[in-house]
Amino acid sequence: MPRILIAEDVPDIADILRIGLEREKFEVVITYDGKAALATAMAENIDLAILDVRMPGLDGMTVLRELRAMATLQQFPIILLTALISPDEEAKGYEAGADAYIFKPFRITEVVKEVRKLLPAA
Repeated sequence: MPRILIAEDVPDIADILRIGLEREKFEVVITYDGKAALATAMAENIDLAILDVRMPGLDGMTVLRELRAMATLQQFPIILLTALISPDEEAKGYEAGADAYIFKPFRITEVVKEVRKLLPAA
């Protein structure tokens, strides 16, 4: 079962993501800040990460850049999830190495679709 890291500081949003992904038979690990997300991605066997851009500790863009700087995690699929709805912000996300960029508010079906696209064997 693929393991997905959700890094989201709003518990209700994290729960929506968790419930929707678990319904689709994914195992979910939740962190509520960027430092914990980075530590979890490095220490645990995670197949994909969904990072909120605005989080305490380290923001999602910083976590993304840190993960992309590690040789072992350069191909690790990462989705950015954010309320920052602007073409410039989206471009920054892709330039930093995001594989997908989803705007809030989102539909869980949209998130699941992106996860399945990035984890084709799932």
